[in-house]
Order: sequence, then C-alpha cells, then structure tokens
Amino acid sequence: MCSGKKPTMSHDEKIDSFMEATCTTKDTAERCLERSSGDLHLSVERYFNADAQYAKWDAPVPLCEKSQIGSKRAREPETVPTTQPVEKKPKRTGEGEKMPWEEIASDPNLANADCFEYNAVKSKLVQSNYQGPKDGSTWLWYLIGEMSVYPDEGTGSKSASVHLKGDKFQAGWLSAPSEPIPHGVIENRKNTMVDSVMQDQVNSYGKARRGCQPGYRHRWTYSDSAWELKGKTVKKGAATSCCSWDEQKEEDRWTVNVHMMWQAQEALTEGIFLVVADQRAEKMNKNQYQTSMSGKKWYLGSVNDAPEKIAAAKNRILGTLLPPSFKPKVVKPKKI
Repeated sequence: MCSGKKPTMSHDEKIDSFMEATCTTKDTAERCLERSSGDLHLSVERYFNADAQYAKWDAPVPLCEKSQIGSKRAREPETVPTTQPVEKKPKRTGEGEKMPWEEIASDPNLANADCFEYNAVKSKLVQSNYQGPKDGSTWLWYLIGEMSVYPDEGTGSKSASVHLKGDKFQAGWLSAPSEPIPHGVIENRKNTMVDSVMQDQVNSYGKARRGCQPGYRHRWTYSDSAWELKGKTVKKGAATSCCSWDEQKEEDRWTVNVHMMWQAQEALTEGIFLVVADQRAEKMNKNQYQTSMSGKKWYLGSVNDAPEKIAAAKNRILGTLLPPSFKPKVVKPKKI
C-alpha cells in the first residue's frame, strides 16, 4: 500500500531536478542548493525571484530576461501520454474563443504570399513539477523557416505530411498578457533577425538572451487544431493533427523541427514554402502554453528542386522584408 509520504530525494536527484527546473549548469545547482540548506523548492523559488543573496551567484538578470530561465530539462527515459490533461483556468475570452493575439508589425504587401494563422495548446512531452515564471508570462517569438508539404496521392492529395524546420528568435517578453507591446522596438529586432538568417551570422540581440544554454532541447506536443489560410476573397486551410515540436537552443536562437499531418477539403500543393511568422506563447500552467502564430508563406519550389535553387529563392524573398533604411550591424560569422 502507498503510505502517501513522498520519498526522500538524494543529493544527485536534487541537482538533476534543479537543473531541470531552471535550465542551468550543475555548478549553479550545487551553489543554490548549498545556500538553501538542501531545500530544493526554496532554492528554485529564490533562483527565479533573483533574491539579493542569489543574484551574486550569476550576473543579475533583468526582469524582461529572467523568464527564459524557466525552461525545463527533459529526462529521456520518461514517457507521458500524447494527450495531456489541461489544467482548468478562467478564460480571458468567451468560451470556445481563440486566445487573441496582437500583430507585432505589418507585413510587406507581396502578391504571391499566403497569410495564415495557427493556434494551439502546446504541452511538454515530459511533464515538470516546477512552476518557473508565473502563469500569464508571455513570450514573443519570430520564426523564419522552410515548410515541406508532401501530399498523399492516395487521398487525392487532400491529406499531407508536413515538416517545418527553421530558426526561432525571441523578439520580446511580457510579464502579463495585457502588457503593451513596444512595436517599434520589436520591428527593429526582427529586421536584424531576417538579416542574420540571410547572412548566416550570429544575431547580437539573440545572443544576449539569457536562460537555456546552447545544446538544451525542448520537446512539445501541440493540440489538434487548424492551419488557416486567408486569401483576398476566400478563407481555407487544413485540419492539423499529430503535431510534435522539437527545438534546440543555439548561441543566438532556437532551431526548430516540427512534424504534423494536414487534412484539407481541397487538394494540397506539394512543395517547399518559406514561412515567416510571429508566435505568441502565453503560459497557462507549468506544463502548457497557449500559442498563436500568424504570418505569411511563399512558394519556393518543389521538394525535388536543388537546395541551391530553394536557398536563392528564399533569400530573394527575405530581402524584400527589410526596409531600405535598414543597416545591418557587422557581426562575426556563425561558427560551424
């Protein structure tokens, strides 16, 4: 029979749990636990709150950057059901409505681009017991990637396997969903991110973000939803299912690999598409976030086209996103 008493954690287990909760190094975990007399929960809480006693362990973290520390380290052997129960929270909008997202900046008027929206709840593949940043904390991301669509001819091309890979930059952070967005500042940051992708260079703003160390990896499952395409006179899209989102921290960005299935009413187009989008992720609870993505996609070519052709088409389009007044900073090339 279960006694209901929690088993005592060993020192090594506490170190591992602290690193999972805060995404920090083992040395930092050792110092934090030592100065909290081995109290795991107290050490994590003080780390996030940046108490004066703890701030001297590492460089002080400004409030707008402190939130990134809340990512959790996943343990490979653990498994959880694909569908995670959603903790009930009061909705900010009417029942059944999508979480409202705010457009960060206007997109260029390119005739061959399709506008899209994608809203879903993401859940950690490996659940965590640590709260991290408070509920309602909101991250603003900027995604630049290539989406490959492989229609299934057996269904009349109405279903497809979709793979999205690319770079995700943190463009901003809000301490609460209602906090105003500094549109001008965000737009300038996004311009530097587009340029970094085009030039294959380190992004200075992205490199300055604190939190997860390069090499850290996140895995998420996204709830079944819809990838909605919006044209001038029609609105269509595809139902999404089996969506998994895998991302790894690099020096200045996250590299993402997303796999999902599409099911549409009309035949889907095979090919590779450039996707440029704003994503807003609002924390619902310690393991789930409400995400809202909005952006544009451009057809680059067939999945059978040479990579050089796809890359050239991608850079031509990205070049149109930068205003004539933009002057890129000279930064060192990314290390390979």
